[in-house]
Amino acid sequence: MRGGFAPVRRAWSAERAGGGGLADGREDHAEDRIADRARGDRSTQTANTSPGLVKYTKNGSLDQNFGNGGIEVDDVGVDVSPSGLVKLKSGKLLVVGPARTSPSTFVLGLVRFQAKGHPDDVFGPNGYLTRDYGGTTEYPQRAVLSGNRVLVATSHVDGTGERLGVARLMLNGAADTAFGDSGLAQIPTSTSYGAAVAVDAGDRILVAGSAGASDDVSKFTLARFMAA
Repeated sequence: MRGGFAPVRRAWSAERAGGGGLADGREDHAEDRIADRARGDRSTQTANTSPGLVKYTKNGSLDQNFGNGGIEVDDVGVDVSPSGLVKLKSGKLLVVGPARTSPSTFVLGLVRFQAKGHPDDVFGPNGYLTRDYGGTTEYPQRAVLSGNRVLVATSHVDGTGERLGVARLMLNGAADTAFGDSGLAQIPTSTSYGAAVAVDAGDRILVAGSAGASDDVSKFTLARFMAA
């Protein structure tokens, strides 16, 4: 067994409302052990959440050489709920998740940490950037590294409804505008949600999620996108 990283969130507000612990449930990831976030109805939350990382050694104890005693929380000043983690070839760590820009609007939030756990100010202020595709990106989910691009499974809401898709980013956080519509590709089915992303042997992009049916029952959905 080896050590790994966990993206976490810490709840905060002026009154310290909402409390909040450092980690939610966990699941296996292709690179590391990561922590998921509880979804809930974030439009009614009163506390903001700060993205962070926890690093464990192979025996399960906190890695004292990472961040502050194995934990690093980056207060970027806005509500960011981490949902995916990518370890870049440089050793830096990219956390993705929805970033709140208004009570009911979210964009794709990106926070990059140095290998030792400190926010990477070269990436952006406090290591933080956002990507806005118009509308609201409610549930950016798992992320993977594909060559020199980062892929993020998304659920994006615009004038045509909420649709499963994938965002492709450059390593510096910029949208890959050669892909999809300004870096975001979506399926035409409304009321569909992206949850996981992978790349097959032919470099095609697979996004798994769900789609609502006429009887209001969500059904498993798998979409495949061409990389070029």
